[in-house]
Amino acid sequence: MWRPRLSASAFQKPSLETMIDYQEFSSILNRHIFGEEKKDLLERIAKKPERFVGLFRPTKPESKILQNIFQSREIRFGDAMEEIAKSILVSLGYEILDSQITPELRVDLYFCRSKSFYMVEQKIRDDHDSTKRIGQFVNFREKFEFLFSRHSSKLEDAAMWFVDPSLMKNRKYYLREMDKLKSETCCKNIFLFYGSEFFNHLGISNLWDDLLGWLLVWREDLPTMPEIDFDADSNDSFEQIRSLEIKYWRKIIKEDDLWTQGIMGILFRTGETLQRMVDYLKEIGEEKLSQNLNRRINKL
Repeated sequence: MWRPRLSASAFQKPSLETMIDYQEFSSILNRHIFGEEKKDLLERIAKKPERFVGLFRPTKPESKILQNIFQSREIRFGDAMEEIAKSILVSLGYEILDSQITPELRVDLYFCRSKSFYMVEQKIRDDHDSTKRIGQFVNFREKFEFLFSRHSSKLEDAAMWFVDPSLMKNRKYYLREMDKLKSETCCKNIFLFYGSEFFNHLGISNLWDDLLGWLLVWREDLPTMPEIDFDADSNDSFEQIRSLEIKYWRKIIKEDDLWTQGIMGILFRTGETLQRMVDYLKEIGEEKLSQNLNRRINKL
């Protein structure tokens, strides 16, 4: 079991503020969750327009957009918590390694110190059905086996960490599979953590309460509903969506249903931001695309 090398005073009463201040903490959350939300929503619409339009859906376009935004925020929250965990590990003296260990495999937290290596698969909650839980552990096993073959006994620990401790749906299954993996590899340091257990393992148990407190403060400023009218803040919207790849603009402009079934009208209520895109596309030499978008705006 690994332990960080902390001074006696730091070990007795660790504080999140000694590792990451609240401004950086909230900045990480906001950047991951909201930073390019508008651009990424348009990209998802361009890639899979059928997920947003069609009569065979029990939701109206506005509800479908909101549903997609909320689902995306859940995923981005996980990414933000991963970066926060990395910041904490760095402050403890660990070196963060390249997560992309093969072209196909990426470890959420892969780090080292003093020639010892560690891997942690970090998820927000353990609420998967039986099929997905199998896939989760197969994925964990593949990463563990690759790193175990690379580092052998220098792979000090491997773990799955579910950040939200309120759900432990598949705990027995994961523990059973980990016991099998320990037996097969003779590696005893394979762990399953929920919530504070990971911090306890690091020897910084007081940090968990700090983290919960900061999350409560951050959540207080969250709006109840996201603003889905991009024209409500045209400057911010334009700065985000102008970096959307041209191929996605072509798909969006070409897809009739996005315009006739209300998706684009909901996102761009006045057309101000789209009109700025017309000018921008013309400026960068996409004359035909600019004209096509202008025609869509006129009909909208």
